[in-house]
Amino acid sequence: VAEQAKAQHRGWGHALPYQEGSKTCDGGKCHPKGRGRLGQRPGHQAEAKGGEQRAGEIDPDPRLADIPRRPAPDQPQRGKAQRQVQPEDQPPADLAAPGDEHAAVASLAAFLVWECVAPAPMLRLGLFRNRTMAITNLVTFALYFALNGVMFYLPMTAVSAWKVTPLEVTAAFLPISVLIGVLSAPAGRMADRFGAGPLMAAGASLVACAYAGLWLFAPLAAFWSHIVPCFALAGVGLGLAVAPLTAAAMQGAEDGEQGAASGVNNAVARVAGLIAVALLGRMAASAYGSGTPGFGLTGTTAEHLAATGAAFSTVALSASLMAALAAVLALMVGRPVR
Repeated sequence: VAEQAKAQHRGWGHALPYQEGSKTCDGGKCHPKGRGRLGQRPGHQAEAKGGEQRAGEIDPDPRLADIPRRPAPDQPQRGKAQRQVQPEDQPPADLAAPGDEHAAVASLAAFLVWECVAPAPMLRLGLFRNRTMAITNLVTFALYFALNGVMFYLPMTAVSAWKVTPLEVTAAFLPISVLIGVLSAPAGRMADRFGAGPLMAAGASLVACAYAGLWLFAPLAAFWSHIVPCFALAGVGLGLAVAPLTAAAMQGAEDGEQGAASGVNNAVARVAGLIAVALLGRMAASAYGSGTPGFGLTGTTAEHLAATGAAFSTVALSASLMAALAAVLALMVGRPVR
């Protein structure tokens, strides 16, 4: 409202679009929501007269919005997740229906091809020609693959087999958030002094050590004495790595594209989490074996406890290796040029 008043005071009229009930109003004209203005750049001004646009008019030939009618890259994973969520008295569903993985890969490939040919791509692939940008996103993928895999399957393991309450699991996760918040500012200052690469490598190395501890201690099912300290160590590592990682992703972009670089980095982290949950779930189910009730389901027998410990150990070891890979890649990130 304030910006609209300023625009009117400056003689721009209704140059800025605004909402009026179920309509979008722009330039004195109102349109139903979702019609007429989707592909246009709001508030685009022209100063020339005559055959060109007058002040307050919208560009008649705007860049179209990049909204291809293709399935999202993660859409095939939604059905897979729905099949995994089921009552405990039912047998575990297959972790992947035929064609799920192929559909996901094909959808992602189609998205990348579209971004190569789109006149106004949402994801400009030229961003990855920058070495720092490319390596930083590889570090992001490896580190968040590890983080999301453990964060997804540890609560399932603790509640179903170790008799830990959901509230206790939530409390065990709290140190990670606190440590990230406390250490982000000092880590950012150290990254400015020494470069983002060493901080990212140190943090990812601590995460790798913490998840290696989970791999070793999972068969013991000692949640508070062994698992929670490993989580605290992972929190220290993430506190050292997260802020320099985000800063490096933005510094690797050209002027004017820092926002896009930050969005790409965030999307890479989300995709890494999706892939981690799908892939590590299959690996955990294989490590659990064909016994009953199944990985992630509640049971009290010694066989179930041992199989669940072995399954989560597989998840933790895979996450540790991915975090170690992130540490190695982080050493390739150079200091920003000043």
